[in-house]
Amino acid sequence: RIWNRGAESLFGFAADEALGRSLDLIVPERFRDAHWAAYRRAIEARALGFRPLEAEALMATALADESSGAAKEAEQEFEQALWAAQSGRHEVISAGAAISLIRVSGEHFRRYAVGRQWAGFAEAAIQRLGSPPMLAAARLDALGSMAEDAGHADEAAALFGQAISLCEGALGREDPEVATALRGLARTLV
Repeated sequence: RIWNRGAESLFGFAADEALGRSLDLIVPERFRDAHWAAYRRAIEARALGFRPLEAEALMATALADESSGAAKEAEQEFEQALWAAQSGRHEVISAGAAISLIRVSGEHFRRYAVGRQWAGFAEAAIQRLGSPPMLAAARLDALGSMAEDAGHADEAAALFGQAISLCEGALGREDPEVATALRGLARTLV
């Protein structure tokens, strides 16, 4: 196990305080039940050897960890979910994990080149699914957030605009998901 200076700075615990302790040390209490439930499901799915179910459980664990602020753990779990999904031919999870990796790489770690690589992977998975508009919009939204974080407001606004168009086309202008997509554009324009 590794606990470096970045982890010390992020979580506020020295290596000798953190190593060997439960993840409960860094997972906020309100997210612990979700984290451990998803983690148990991932272990059970792995024991069954059914890769699509394992991918779904790993994705749930990663989302819980990302929500709790455990970005490094989430990144590793998103990658594991993606590879399990690839092995089990679960394209929806492949696309979703790759989209999440765009977000984690770009927003959490500012590794924009890595985020763009995951964007290419996500695009391929989305195309294999027949280009469902909401997955394509999620990919564009993640790329827009990454561009915004990198200080590329014009690029971010264009990406958010494309995501909004896809959402409106799929759901109609009045759907709440469209409002969620508009939030990114509004942040960029302010």
